[in-house]
Amino acid sequence: MLHEGLAVAHEFLPILKRIRLAGNDTAPSLTPFYYWTLFDADYHGTISLGAVYLLPVSDHYQVVEIEYYVNSTYYASATLYDVWPIQFGGKSGRSSGVVTIFAAPMLQFTKGPSESRTECSMLQDIKKEIHCMQEDVKTKR
Repeated sequence: MLHEGLAVAHEFLPILKRIRLAGNDTAPSLTPFYYWTLFDADYHGTISLGAVYLLPVSDHYQVVEIEYYVNSTYYASATLYDVWPIQFGGKSGRSSGVVTIFAAPMLQFTKGPSESRTECSMLQDIKKEIHCMQEDVKTKR
């Protein structure tokens, strides 16, 4: 997945080296936080297994979340985050950039309008996941 997105891989090279997905870094590898989730994907019960890695990089953090087993419509995904601390109106916060890469068998056959529909569907799924995460954070305050 990362070979097809070289600009993304280059941007996240510090953390990708530490989790042994790029280069030959001699620094100790990062310890992941493993997780599993159960969710409904288009009326099908779905399970996924994943790992999250965090690396402080000078003035910000890099985070990689890898779903390495999903029993639905894609093989794997990697979501890469750059997170910067910010101050706004005297309050601390964070700003982040996010890139998600999928390896999915259905995508190799999609071209033209079909490809656009697939991309829109995947974007809608990502938006739903983000909304659920935001609601979860709100209820825990």
